[in-house]
Amino acid sequence: MESPANEQVRAAEIARDAIAFARRLCLNDIEGLDLDRQVEEFILDEGGKPALKGFHPSFSKKPYEWTICLAVDEDVVHGVPFKLVSPSNVITVDLVVEYDGWFADTARTFTHGKSPTKKRFVDNSANIFNAALEMIIPQQVIDLYSMTIEEGAEMFGYGVVNEYCGHGIGKEIHMPPQVCNRQTRNNDVFQVGKSYAVEPVLASKPTYSLSNKPNDGFSVKANCLVSHNEDTIFVGQNGVVNLTGNQ
Repeated sequence: MESPANEQVRAAEIARDAIAFARRLCLNDIEGLDLDRQVEEFILDEGGKPALKGFHPSFSKKPYEWTICLAVDEDVVHGVPFKLVSPSNVITVDLVVEYDGWFADTARTFTHGKSPTKKRFVDNSANIFNAALEMIIPQQVIDLYSMTIEEGAEMFGYGVVNEYCGHGIGKEIHMPPQVCNRQTRNNDVFQVGKSYAVEPVLASKPTYSLSNKPNDGFSVKANCLVSHNEDTIFVGQNGVVNLTGNQ
């Protein structure tokens, strides 16, 4: 495939714009469930489907019930939207959109507050992510991307949350291969004609610990700030297209 499917391009456009909409909503205090509701309405109005709603991941005993995964400060990926969001928080919104049977996955970590520590962590995490994206080249070994994340995290004194990784994406949300954020020493490459959801998860401490929150089956908390940026990337014969980029 020389170019991405038009349906996946549209899914990605809706996903990208939904994240931008969520960021604007977070300029003021907002309850997570209200944020979730408004983002769902936005996606539906644009002709997409909130694909996380009803999705049953392998690690959980039950399907996910909401449109977004919401992480605040020390929350890690897969956070349920049961919290008050303040502009001063480090906020991550993660979502998947389906359009006519094709999927796009994206996430952004941001803050609207003035804390130098939080702003520095958000900006540095974004810089590490953008540097790693430059390493996605047709038929390039995935480990070069992974190494860039590791080296960037080390440079800023951060940790790579090794428990999570990216994946292929297309007519399913999760497809092979895994796109790890640490080097695996194997020869997997970014294959031409495929799309990948790439998503480094970074901790603000080089050594971190994780703990599950009780009852909801999804949320995980760290002992430090956590970031999670994600884009859906299509690898073509002559280069790559960041389908959810320019947020």
